[in-house]
Amino acid sequence: MNAKPIIAWNNQVLKAALLASTEASGFPQENLQDWRPYLAWKGTGSDEQWLKLDAGAGATITAACLGLSGHDLKSQGVTNLALKYSDNDVDWFDCLTPFTPATDKGILTTFPAQTHRYFKLVIPTGYTAPPRLGVWFLGEYLPFPVYPELGFDPDGQAKESEAQLSRGGNLLGVVERFTRREIRVAFRHLSPAWCETAWKPFFAEHGLRPFFWAWDLQNHSEQVYLLRLLKPELAMPYEAGSWRSLNLTLEGLAE
Repeated sequence: MNAKPIIAWNNQVLKAALLASTEASGFPQENLQDWRPYLAWKGTGSDEQWLKLDAGAGATITAACLGLSGHDLKSQGVTNLALKYSDNDVDWFDCLTPFTPATDKGILTTFPAQTHRYFKLVIPTGYTAPPRLGVWFLGEYLPFPVYPELGFDPDGQAKESEAQLSRGGNLLGVVERFTRREIRVAFRHLSPAWCETAWKPFFAEHGLRPFFWAWDLQNHSEQVYLLRLLKPELAMPYEAGSWRSLNLTLEGLAE
């Protein structure tokens, strides 16, 4: 059975205190506290590397989703990547089974929600060279309550190019600048309650920023993309029966 789409946007890495085991020159840990994958953190040496979040005394972080982008974990031979939690910064427990990244593209995985003061992403020793990481997401995810409407294409792409023409208008050549992912998706029969409690808060706080998108994480875990709303407009027209609808165009760089 297919899973319904999810987005991951409310990133606790941007809100909690962040500490890295080491950091290479030009790759500080602060680069992880935004949504730009081309700015990255990277450690030094050959020992175990880790990134740790601290919610602060008396506070906690709730997490049910791990997202990674702008990384080279697969290329650097990282194995047994682990996400752990703790309440005392001494005793650590796994949030999910440690895994070996199968790609340098976007990674998104969910797990039973955990609420604790500390979380730590651990890269065990044994890698070829210290890997880079541009976006680290840790938090909860927003599930869509319905499937996309018929006609949804999860692979939409558009090539950004520059064409050169002769004085007579003949094509001399075309230079491809980059490939842009562009996904159009429509949802129908959305409850007004979901629109008020899930979509409106997302739009108000995060409508201009990127987020992780997975249209079927259960069967297509490789199709995880860092995208944004091409037109950040809040429009959820009513349908018959008090249902509401949502039409989105999502775009991002095709990895």
